[in-house]
Amino acid sequence: MNTSNETLITKLSIAINLKDKYTKKQPIGKIKVSLKNLHSQKATRNTSGYYLFLNIPEDDYTIKVGSNYYICLDDIKAQFIKPNPGKPIEELAQEILLYPNPCYPFPNSATIIRGQVKDENEKPVPHASVELIERPMTTYTDENGWYVIFFSSLTFTAKDTDTDQTSDIIIKNHKRIIKTQKTSLNTIFHIKASTTINAKTFSETIELPTEVEECTSITAPAIKLNTSS
Repeated sequence: MNTSNETLITKLSIAINLKDKYTKKQPIGKIKVSLKNLHSQKATRNTSGYYLFLNIPEDDYTIKVGSNYYICLDDIKAQFIKPNPGKPIEELAQEILLYPNPCYPFPNSATIIRGQVKDENEKPVPHASVELIERPMTTYTDENGWYVIFFSSLTFTAKDTDTDQTSDIIIKNHKRIIKTQKTSLNTIFHIKASTTINAKTFSETIELPTEVEECTSITAPAIKLNTSS
């Protein structure tokens, strides 16, 4: 009777640490992580929340992340892990930030700006970058051209004055207004949308007053990009 001993060796090839851009914690909702050029291989999520690819040949891979609450990604170059015995996974893992999409369940206290980017034919522009110039903050549009910009921990003192330079929100004419910068009394934001088509970049900027209601949500007018020029 012939017997043989086989040793199964598991090699960590790629480790991904997804992080919620808003909470700075692990993402919520349904997450699917895959490699665009290796469809047969699915990521394994360990108990610490890392997404792992094991025993795949060394090559150039592109990471694809699908989610119901975040902008989907499909152009992140994977970092292949070189053998490094004893090094903890948190030092090996590649960190990827996930940007909330308009479906994200922000808390009622969150201050956000929602808007849409369209082209000259009123069609939505997906995957456009959207920048709030004064802060600065950057996000991206979803498949339907919608974006959401969020503010983290705005400070507010209940002073009935428009000269307070100690908080992010002031009271002016009995209205709550977000300052573009804490040390500035300017109350007009500039939102810039950009997209690249055939190596040519198209961009447009709009102005947005920063007055907010109690719900702390601002709806921006559509940004229209002329992509035919």
